[in-house]
Parts: sequence; C-alpha cells; structure tokens
Amino acid sequence: MSKDKFSDWLYFVTSDSSDVFRLDVTVGISSRETIFTDASSASISLDSTSKLLYLALPNNGTIMRYNVADGSIISTSGFDSPKSISVDHISPLIYFWDEGFGIYSIEKDLTNAQEFDQSLDLGPLVVWTPTNLPPVPPTAPPTTLPPTTAPPVTDPPVTEAPTTSSPTAEPTEAPTAEPTSIPCPEPPVPNSDCVGGVWVFQNSVVIEEPFTVLHDIIVNGDFVTNNTLTIDGGGTLHIRGCASFDGELVLKIQRNDTVIEIAHYECYDNSEFDDLTLNVHDGVSCEKATARQQYREKSFVVFISFENTCDTSSSSGFQTWYAAIIVAVVIIIVIVAIIVGVVVKKKLHSDSQKKLVKMMESGQDPRLSAAIDQED
Repeated sequence: MSKDKFSDWLYFVTSDSSDVFRLDVTVGISSRETIFTDASSASISLDSTSKLLYLALPNNGTIMRYNVADGSIISTSGFDSPKSISVDHISPLIYFWDEGFGIYSIEKDLTNAQEFDQSLDLGPLVVWTPTNLPPVPPTAPPTTLPPTTAPPVTDPPVTEAPTTSSPTAEPTEAPTAEPTSIPCPEPPVPNSDCVGGVWVFQNSVVIEEPFTVLHDIIVNGDFVTNNTLTIDGGGTLHIRGCASFDGELVLKIQRNDTVIEIAHYECYDNSEFDDLTLNVHDGVSCEKATARQQYREKSFVVFISFENTCDTSSSSGFQTWYAAIIVAVVIIIVIVAIIVGVVVKKKLHSDSQKKLVKMMESGQDPRLSAAIDQED
C-alpha cells in the first residue's frame, strides 16, 4: 500500500487479487479502480514526485516501473524473489529485499543494481505482548517550537579523507547521488531544477509577474501570487509550505474538464483570487462554462460545469415565429374568402333584382321566365 503525498490517491494490492488498485481517500471504496494487472503477491511503492509506481514481483523475480500518467512500463528481471520495495524520495534510488540474497538498491530507471552485505544478520523476530513490554523510559516535557518549513535538498558537504603516512594524501569528496535520468516536461520552468521528472523550486516563490503553470511543479517553501496565475494543460502546484492567493486566476481548459486541481499545500492564509477567467480551447458558441472555486484546508480545487445556452432556445424561438406566420396566413385567407363570398352574393342578388324589374316592366310573367330558364 502506498499513498500519494501530493493528492488523495491511495495505491494498494489485495490478497485475493493480482491487480493493483487505487482509490480516492476522500470518496472511499466506491472510487476503487484497477490501474495494473498481473501483479500477484507484489509489493508496491509510489514516487509521488514523478508519479512512478514501482513493483517488486516475487513470483517471476522482476522489478517493474509503471508510469501512472501514461501507462508505460519498464522492467528488469533476474532476481530470486524481490519483496518489500521502497522509494527513496531524495536520491535517485529504490531499495528492495531479495529473499535468499539480501538487500538491493537500484536506480529509478531500473539500471545499476547494487547488492548490500548479504551476510547481514537481522536477528530473531520478537513479538511484544502486554506481558513482556519493556519499561517506557521517562521523557522530557514537550517543547513548543515555532512552525518551520523543510529545508531544500542540498549536495552533501565535502569531507577530508583520513590522514595516512603518505605525504601526498589529498582531501576527497563524500559520495553524491547521481542526477536522475528522468527528463522533465518541456518547456522548462524558469529558476527551477529538474528533479525526478518534475520541475522543483528549491525555495519559497513570490509571483509578481504573470506566471503560467504547464506541468506539475513542486515548491519547497511558501507560494505567494500577487499577479495573474494561468493554469494550462492540467498542471498542479505542490506547495510544501503555506499558500497565499491574490490577483487573477486564468484557467485554460478543455470541454471535458470538470475538476481542476490548482494547488496542494501545507497551510493556507484564507486568501482568494480577485477574478477568475475561463478559456475553453475547443468551446462552442452555444455553451457557457461556469466555475465554482473551493478553497480547502490542504488544497484548492475548481469545479467546471457547461450549459447549453442557444441550441434549445433558438430552436424554440424559430418554431414560435414559424407557427405565428402560418396562423396569420390562415387568418388572412379566411377573411379574404369571407369578403369574396359576401361580395359575390351581393352581386348575384343585385343582378336578380334588376332582371325581375325589367320583366315586370315589359309585362312578362316572372314565373314563365323561371320555367324557361329551367328548360334551358
């Protein structure tokens, strides 16, 4: 089992499965998902900085490195039964126990395996029970110290070799860890160092000019922003100190982005950004993106939602106008038909009256005329 130091993800292997799982500790077991298979009896250790998961597979004598971000895998084999793997978060090494041989160290790129003294005597296993617990030594009262931040990692100091009988003995340097071979994403972050595939600020950072976060960045100290901070490409700030936010926050997102993790920190001064601007890379004119900021005790998260603002409304508006035009045309046609009918009826009645008057004036019997008209 291994917990990501910079997020809420927990990685673990169960005894009844050969899969590696992860879950969000803030959600619970319902968020469990499989990220790797064929890892029966494996021990795991996560490098939280580079998001690389290391596995010791005792069944086939293999050490494996799994990239959580892109799913890529590298491995090396030839061991007997590797177990109990552990990542060194300072140096570029990992350690594991190979049953029957001893403790090994190996580079994080899985090269240059080194064996420790295989004759190491670990001594018998002692299980303490309530009846044979050793006495607890007295302890001094606790001392309250002011809060401090962890100092940045520096190179080991230079030490002198022990004096010998040779007059030409010269001082030598203590052995230093070789730099990691894991490259950092491009472009580089100004004034930072590439450590384990992640750009790292070795001291506190104060942002006085516009600053863009394109990748995950680690800050070994406090982080203060007084200008525009732009988050582009899903990068997150991992602050090993206190955070203070001011100025404008600009988020460049995709249409499928719903949760943006802005920062993880150790403490927070309850400050907030003055403005928030959303830029959707592949957005459409009919969608409106809205954001809800959530400043938590240890992290800052923005939730994104999208709303269709024109498709439905424009369609219904067009249908309303279309129906109104049709109704108006029908009404006009009916009115015209009524008018024409009335006019024609009046004209026919007038012609009939005129004909009757003429017949009466000429002394002709109207009934005879009607019978003649019927015969015709």
